[in-house]
Amino acid sequence: MKVQRALMAMIVGLAVGVAGCGGGGSDGGSTAATSASGAPTTSTASPAPATTTTPRPGTRVPKPVPKPSVPTLQPAPKAKSVSLPAGAVAKVGDQVITQAQYDQLHAASVRNLRNGPSQIVSDPPHYTKCVASLRTFYAKLRSRSKAAAGSSKKRPAPATPAFKTPGTAALRVQCRQRRVGLITAAMSQLIQGAWTTQQAKAEHVSVSDAEVAKVLAQQRKAYPSAAQYNRFLKANGLTAAGLAERTRAGLLSQKLTAKRNGAVAKVSDDQVNAYFAKNKAQFGQPERRDLQVIRTKTEAKAKAAQAALKQGTSWKTVAAKYSVDPISKAAGGTLPSVVKGAVDPALGAVAFSARVGAVAGPVHGKQGFWLVRVNKIHPAVTPAIGPYRDRIRQLLQSQAQGKAAAKANADFQASMKAKTICRAGYVVETLCANG
Repeated sequence: MKVQRALMAMIVGLAVGVAGCGGGGSDGGSTAATSASGAPTTSTASPAPATTTTPRPGTRVPKPVPKPSVPTLQPAPKAKSVSLPAGAVAKVGDQVITQAQYDQLHAASVRNLRNGPSQIVSDPPHYTKCVASLRTFYAKLRSRSKAAAGSSKKRPAPATPAFKTPGTAALRVQCRQRRVGLITAAMSQLIQGAWTTQQAKAEHVSVSDAEVAKVLAQQRKAYPSAAQYNRFLKANGLTAAGLAERTRAGLLSQKLTAKRNGAVAKVSDDQVNAYFAKNKAQFGQPERRDLQVIRTKTEAKAKAAQAALKQGTSWKTVAAKYSVDPISKAAGGTLPSVVKGAVDPALGAVAFSARVGAVAGPVHGKQGFWLVRVNKIHPAVTPAIGPYRDRIRQLLQSQAQGKAAAKANADFQASMKAKTICRAGYVVETLCANG
């Protein structure tokens, strides 16, 4: 069941673009001046929530509207003049994105919004109704906070309400950010969906009806009853046909990614060998030494401990009396299997240059004064490449695919953006040529 729900979330939440395509407008793209349709007049937008988050059937958890970072409204630049067919909000090449498509997706975004009540009205440019709605929303949150605090016998009610209503200017900023974020998310999904469709056609990549039906059948199992499934569709502003179309776009994106990865040259044996030779330390074990140590705070204490050792006193006894190093002291002054870079640099330097059985020091390090004796040396181990060959090959192949994907994505974005024009009020700067 968890796998089925995860699959559904992938289908309905996918911002359908070629895998690896950057976020377009959903990560802060800009929109243009207010259009006749009442779109927002702003130049920047905060990230919008996913437009088709898959809710657990029958659940909805609202969260407080985030505080605005800027308390003032700024005039937005005007979009470049463009020519679009009637009823269109954007055009990608010869493919038109209609107002009806946008309205359906926008409505679903509003219903699924989790940072405020969905009934808040957006009424630019002054957002009078939106501000009033937000005031009511904050009042409810404040009331709930007080009630929750007052019902607790262990802690008193806070002197300052947990939800303080911002001023009018700040509320207007929230209204604008909310509206622009929703528009940016909807336009990004529609535009990137058109990009994917056109790219798939150009590369002769297709998805059959049978492939779509198979995925839909799998995700349908996540909803035991028809009523639950219909509620899911309604909550996300979808019809069965719309979900099938979105599923097809997601599968196209996956196939385009697979085709791009398949075009990357295979890693050669020479490349694998060169990587192993350069990074042998990652696969073997460095030299290790079993040590006996005594650490003191002063040089005088270290020399006193050294004198006691020369008189034949056991290392354990001397460490118990003089050492201030808690770990080695508790073990009778021993530090087994020490790697040079894992100890105080001064201790490491003398310990890894001393011969077995000799007492070295005192040496002054970052942690105090050290006496050290090497009991045993474990030589470094460098294994053969055999057991690691496949792992190295996979790593290098993944790196090569990542580099190729980054270049392909940049080229794809640039070429498709040049073909994309958007109506004023619906412009996403990173996706529209007239942004």
